[in-house]
Amino acid sequence: MNCQEFADALSWRCTPIQTNYAAEAFRLVPPVRMWDGTLLPLYVFSHGDQVELTDDGAMLYHLDVAGFDVGTDQRKWRGLERMFGQWGVTLSDDGAMQLLCRTAGVKGALLRYQGALFALARWQHEHAGRPMGADQLIVEVETFLRVIYPDAAFHRMVEHRGISGRPIVFPLQVDATLIDSLVPHPVATSSLVSKIVDFRSVAENAGAELTVVVDDRVDSERLRGDIQVLTQVANPLRLSELEDQARQRMPQH
Repeated sequence: MNCQEFADALSWRCTPIQTNYAAEAFRLVPPVRMWDGTLLPLYVFSHGDQVELTDDGAMLYHLDVAGFDVGTDQRKWRGLERMFGQWGVTLSDDGAMQLLCRTAGVKGALLRYQGALFALARWQHEHAGRPMGADQLIVEVETFLRVIYPDAAFHRMVEHRGISGRPIVFPLQVDATLIDSLVPHPVATSSLVSKIVDFRSVAENAGAELTVVVDDRVDSERLRGDIQVLTQVANPLRLSELEDQARQRMPQH
C-alpha cells in the first residue's frame, strides 16, 4: 500500500502513522462533512494480505458531542448498522466503524466506506433539520461516478464562456460529459438554468453532453417541477438512481 497513491487517486489527505498494531498504517481524511462541518478520520491498517479500515470510534464520539442521542447503548445502534450495512461497513463491539478487505481491494473498500459516511451525513442532516449543501452534494456525486466509471477521465472546475461573455464553470467533467448538481430551491434552480442557457447559447456548446444530478431527498412536488424545467436544457438524473448504480458496482471484497 502507498499513502501517496491513495491521496492522488481519491483526493483525500493521507498521512503515514507509526504503530505496533500493523505492518503499515495510514490516517486518511475523506472529504465528507457532517452536518456541523466535521470531517471524520479513517485509519487503514495492513495485516499481511488483509486490510482493516476503521474510524477508531470517531463516529460515535462525534455523534455524542454533536448532541445525537446514540451513546453506548447498542440497541440504539441498530439503525446505524442497517444504514452502514448497505455499504459493507459494520460496527465493532465498541462502536467503531469497520470494514475488512484484501489488499488488492483497498480502493473499492475505501469507496464503500465513503458511501457509508455520506449515508451518515445525510442521516445527521435529516435529524438536525438542516439540508445538505451543494458543495457536499457534488463531492457525493463524484464519488458515485468514480465507482460507475472507474476508467473515465475526471476534471474539476471546468470553465467555458457563455454567450454573455462571462465565464461558466461546471464543477465536474467525466470524459466528455459536463456534470453539475442541484439541491432543489427556487433560487438555485433559476440560477442553474440561467447558467446552462448562457452556456448553450454559444453555437459550439449547443450539443454538449450535460448531466445535472438532482438531490431527490426533498419535497417531491418541488422536485418534479425542477426536473421538468431541467429536461429542457440538460439531462437530469436523480441522486438516488446514481447511488443505486454505484452500490451495485462497488466490489464487495
